[in-house]
Amino acid sequence: MLVRPFSDIHTEFWQPNKINRILDMVVPPLTTDRDTIALVAGDIGLAHRQETWLKVVSLLAKRFLAVIYVEGNHFFYHNDFFGRIQELKTKLSIPKNVHFLENESVDINGIMFIGATLWTDFLGKDFFKMQNARKNMNDFAVIKKADGMRLMPEETVDLFHESKRFIFESLATACDKKTVVVTHHGVSPLSINERFREDSLNCAFMTDLSNEIIDLGPDLWIHGHTHNSFDYTLGKTRVVVNPYGYKDVEVNPQYDKRLIIELQVTDS
Repeated sequence: MLVRPFSDIHTEFWQPNKINRILDMVVPPLTTDRDTIALVAGDIGLAHRQETWLKVVSLLAKRFLAVIYVEGNHFFYHNDFFGRIQELKTKLSIPKNVHFLENESVDINGIMFIGATLWTDFLGKDFFKMQNARKNMNDFAVIKKADGMRLMPEETVDLFHESKRFIFESLATACDKKTVVVTHHGVSPLSINERFREDSLNCAFMTDLSNEIIDLGPDLWIHGHTHNSFDYTLGKTRVVVNPYGYKDVEVNPQYDKRLIIELQVTDS
């Protein structure tokens, strides 16, 4: 089984009339795509602008065997769809081979794919860390809930724990299946670029789940959010981060637009 991971292509900054062409540049068509599952680890467009995400995943759906998609934090910028994902999924015509996962899993050809945004726990819900994020991160200035109130860091911690519980309970019951986890936020300090190692906002980008990952050992974990590339192992788990960045503004120079990972599936 082939998978093709990428994230953070930020299509909300693309020219609407050039989305098809730009997508083919950022995620170029490959001859193997029909037998490949695209793993899209968030930050593709905005919820209220369907041309920036639904059109994109629909184009990918025509090309790939399947698309695993999780939303990133930017998905909720400047709209009130936060907490309303199921409503959004019900109302829209999403291609059948697109699996929009939020604390959900899907089995494709014997591989369990588990997906969630997986916010962060702010170092155990540390008050000062959350206050720092509230003051300095756009998430808590421009993301609003259905009631019009701004999103608060404490609420994302609660969501983090829901996602964490779902992911690891799913892994614990996967038996001998191959397992792939796709999240937006990071899961290890190894996903922090050296130049940001001492940054006070790191706890808004990742939560250290190294011990849990080593213990339950998914085969592959894909995430985004950080705009730097990484490829490392935690126990038997390969962790891959392949973000694109902001077109014409800040593109990740290490982004691999042709990255393919092969997962060996043995017949039971």
